[in-house]
Amino acid sequence: MASYFMNAKKHVSLMFHKGALIEEESGLLLGEGNEGRTAKFTSLADMEAKTADLQFVVLKWVKMQDDLADK
Repeated sequence: MASYFMNAKKHVSLMFHKGALIEEESGLLLGEGNEGRTAKFTSLADMEAKTADLQFVVLKWVKMQDDLADK
């Protein structure tokens, strides 16, 4: 579903595999590649502020996987 990048010292990044296929309007997912998108969190407060957006993305990802499995 996602990979955690721990090399950065000032933020945490989650890279969502197939994130480019997730339609979301919050701007949480960043990037322009064909496949993945990244969510970046700069502090605990930033993560708390983006919790609803992150939950939305995770639920969309799970639904996308379920839809692919049904084909």
